[in-house]
Amino acid sequence: MAQEEIEKNIVPPLCRPPPVLSLSLSTRGI
Repeated sequence: MAQEEIEKNIVPPLCRPPPVLSLSLSTRGI
């Protein structure tokens, strides 16, 4: 969960994909 919070702080909301896509991308290591 901590990693998700870091990603939210680094990537602007407008450029950040939906939570589901974010989780999928994180799982793939992207």
